[in-house]
Amino acid sequence: MDVSHLTLRAKLASLNIKPIYINKLYPAYYARKDIKHLDKSMIENIVTYKNNSGRKKAGIVDKRKNDAYISLSEAAKLLGISPSQTAQLIQHKWLNVENLEIRPYRIPRRSIDNLIQQKNDPTYVDIEVVLNALDCSYDQLEKNWIMTGYLKLRHIGYWRSFSKTEFDKAMKIHQEYFTASEANDYLGMHRTHMTNLVTQGLIKPKLHGNKFYSVRLFLREDVDKLLEAGYGYKSNQKKS
Repeated sequence: MDVSHLTLRAKLASLNIKPIYINKLYPAYYARKDIKHLDKSMIENIVTYKNNSGRKKAGIVDKRKNDAYISLSEAAKLLGISPSQTAQLIQHKWLNVENLEIRPYRIPRRSIDNLIQQKNDPTYVDIEVVLNALDCSYDQLEKNWIMTGYLKLRHIGYWRSFSKTEFDKAMKIHQEYFTASEANDYLGMHRTHMTNLVTQGLIKPKLHGNKFYSVRLFLREDVDKLLEAGYGYKSNQKKS
């Protein structure tokens, strides 16, 4: 993970991840299954943890109590959003504060850590990445992938994402099939073209979805055959 080993054991302990073998000195050994979901950003974002690496030297002021809290503006910088947006996260209980009635807010670092770790969970893929990979608008994403049950949208504060497992399955379908709209665009034809070809029995769609909602999908290889048979335009210039 390319992180400092000096605090790694303490940070992993804060996540309740314990080594399977230790000899009181580094290295410590961990089971791969326990740490495979972690990445560098998740470790670096852990700023509150118990560190028993040594005694406090005489004359050093204990700042741990103050360091356990951060201001609204500091939290906003860590999250990459505005202070007003961060305040909304507090109001909607995505972030906890010492006392909602007291201003300025004192936000526990543990609360920020938890939110950042949820937001950066590597088992989820950000919605912008999904939109780009599936080459669709949000409206198309909702109709073709969310309403059909293939993708379930996860909200963490302002951030939206999808399970990487579900995303991988959706990508496999996307690589094998066209939606009607995608097939029309690929053939350079108008929006009713695929419907007309289905009516003529020239291509057979496959319904994908659930008992409440489904969409017609077309095998890419079948659409390629239509193009070769003259039911589309090979030119990149599409017909409106």
